[in-house]
Amino acid sequence: MNNETLSSIITSYDQGLAALLFYFSIPSTLLIFPFYRHVYRINIDRDKTTPIFQIIQHFYKVMKIICILYLLPIILISLGFISKIEGLLIASFVTLAPVVIFVAFISMNNEFLLGILAIQRFFLYFFPGTEKYISLSENGLSALVRASYITAFITPLLTFFARYYLSSYAEIIDIIWTGLLYFTLGFSFFATLFYIPILISIRKLSHLSSAKLNKPQRYILWQLVVMTTVKCISMSMLFCTTDSDRFINKFKMIDIFCFPLIIQLTYLGCNKRNLDALLKSFDEKGITTILWSLFYSRLPTRVSSQQNVYSIHDQ
Repeated sequence: MNNETLSSIITSYDQGLAALLFYFSIPSTLLIFPFYRHVYRINIDRDKTTPIFQIIQHFYKVMKIICILYLLPIILISLGFISKIEGLLIASFVTLAPVVIFVAFISMNNEFLLGILAIQRFFLYFFPGTEKYISLSENGLSALVRASYITAFITPLLTFFARYYLSSYAEIIDIIWTGLLYFTLGFSFFATLFYIPILISIRKLSHLSSAKLNKPQRYILWQLVVMTTVKCISMSMLFCTTDSDRFINKFKMIDIFCFPLIIQLTYLGCNKRNLDALLKSFDEKGITTILWSLFYSRLPTRVSSQQNVYSIHDQ
C-alpha cells in the first residue's frame, strides 16, 4: 500500500469519524438534557449538603450553555430553510465554526475539572478526614474555573508570540506546547484510574445486604466504563497515524463531542436512585413534568415532594 492510498484512507476515516460524532453526539446531548435537568433538580436539595455539590452545579450550568450553543445554529438553519432567506442560511452556517470552537474550549477546560472530581472522590472515599481540605466552596470553585479558562486562553497566545519573536527557540517552544497538549489530554484519562480502587473496595463489600440490594459497584462501574471507553477510543487513534498533530486533533475532536454526553450519562447512571428517577420520568406524568420544567422554573407538586428522595451519593 503506497503512501497516497494510506493518506486517502486516513482522510476518509477522519471525515467519517467527524460526521459520526457530529450527527450522533449533538442530537443525543440535546435529547438527554431534559432528563438530566429533571433528575438534577430532584436531587438539588440533597446534593447541596455534599462536598462535590459546587462541581455538580458547575457542570449543570456548563451543560445549559453547551445545549444553547448547539441549538443556536440548528434554529437558524431551520428558520433559513423555512423562510428561504439566503442571508439567514449563510449566517446560520457561519455560526457553526465559532460554536464548535467555543464548545471545544469549554469541553477541554471542564474535562480538567472532571479529572479533579475523580481524584476528589478517591480521597473522600478512602480518606474521609480530608473532606475539610478538599471540599470546594463556591468562591474556591469559581477561582479554579477562572484560572483554568484564563490559562487556556493565554497559553496559545504566548506560544504564538514566542514563536514569532523567539524564532530561534521555535523547536523548544513546539516541544513545550506539544507536552502541554498531551498533559491536558492525558490528565482526565489518568484521573479515571482513581475509580478502580473505589470499585474494588465496593465489590469487597458486596456481601452486605445493603450492597446486595443496591449493587453500588454497578453504578461506579458505569461511570468508569463511560469515561475510560471514550479515552480508549481516543488513544486508539495512535494506531491510525504517526503524525502527532493529527492524533491530537482527533483526540480533541472526540473529547469535544463526547464530553457533554459523559457529564450527563455519568450523573444519571452513577447510582440506583438516579436511574430510578430517570426511568420514572419516562411515564406519561414524568414526561409532562419534564416539559413543564423546561418552561417554568418551579416543579409541579408531585415532583417537589420527591426532592429529598434521590441523591448522587445514595447508593
